[in-house]
Amino acid sequence: GSFFGIGNPLLDVSKEVDEEFLEKYKLKEGEAILAREEHAPL
Repeated sequence: GSFFGIGNPLLDVSKEVDEEFLEKYKLKEGEAILAREEHAPL
């Protein structure tokens, strides 16, 4: 059998962080996002 996939893989990440971390990566508590360039270091 074969499997072929194309597109963005789904990846859920959960971690406790402080407000400074959220501000640094322009995130909001409880939100779901699509990763962008500024999230690459994560």
